[in-house]
Amino acid sequence: MQVGSLSRHFLAAGAVWLGLAYGFAPRCFGQSSPGAPEMLEITIYKIKPDMVPEWEALVKSALPALKKAGVPVVSFWHTAMFGVDEWVAAVPIGKFAQFDGPSPFVRGLGEAGAVGLHAMAVKCFAEQPRSYAMRARMDLSIEGPMNEPPAIAVLTTAHVAYGKGPEFEAFLKNDVVPALKKAGITQYWVHQTVLGGDVNEWNSLTLYKNFADLDGPPPLVKALGQEGADRLAAKGAGIVLSLERKVLRYRADLSYHEMPPQ
Repeated sequence: MQVGSLSRHFLAAGAVWLGLAYGFAPRCFGQSSPGAPEMLEITIYKIKPDMVPEWEALVKSALPALKKAGVPVVSFWHTAMFGVDEWVAAVPIGKFAQFDGPSPFVRGLGEAGAVGLHAMAVKCFAEQPRSYAMRARMDLSIEGPMNEPPAIAVLTTAHVAYGKGPEFEAFLKNDVVPALKKAGITQYWVHQTVLGGDVNEWNSLTLYKNFADLDGPPPLVKALGQEGADRLAAKGAGIVLSLERKVLRYRADLSYHEMPPQ
C-alpha cells in the first residue's frame, strides 16, 4: 500500500455520520454548524479482538499528527452491543483535490513516520478497511442544540430501490422527519453514499444519551401510534428494499474537534 493512500485505510483522510463534528462527527455543543462540509469520508474498520488495546493506543497516538496536518475533525464510533463489531471513523472532505497530495500522516509525521504508523495499524486489522465518500444531507436531517456529547447512536442503513432516490427523499422530508420531530427526536443525521459503496444506500444516525432512551415504543410508533407507523411503513414499501440497524457508541477519547478561529 502506498503511504499516500494511508489516510484512506487508517483514520480516513480529512470525516461520519462528528463539540459533536459533522454528520458522523458530533457538532459543537449547544450550537449548530452552518459551515459544516457537505462531504464526509467514512472508514469502517474490523479489528482483531486481541489487538483492541493496541488499536486504541495507536489511534490516540495518531491524533496529534492529524491535528498538525490541519485535519479539523476526527470522530470515532464503535459498535455497542448490537451489530457486527466495527469501528467507524469520520472526517470532513474539504475538496476531493485533497487526495491528490500527501496524506495527513505524511504531512504530520513525515514519510518514515507514516510508514511506521501504517505498519503498526496493519497488525490490528482483521480485514482490509473500507472507505466511503458520503454526502451529509442536512436538508433531510434534524439538527437541534446539544449541550453534551451523545453516548450512543442508532445507525440505520436503508437500501433504496434503483431510481427511487427522489421518492425516498420526499418520504423522509414529508413523512419520516415530521414524525420524528413529533416524537421528540432532536438529532437525526442523514448521509447519502456517493463513492466506495452502493449509491442507493442511505445512512442515518439517531442520537441518544443512553440505552435507557431506547426503552419504550420506537419513535415512529410513539409519534403516530402502531397503526400510523404501519401505514408509514406500507408507504415506504417499494421505495425501501431493506433496513438494517445497529447501535454505535461515540468514543470521545478517540476523537477531537478543532474549533475554528472566531
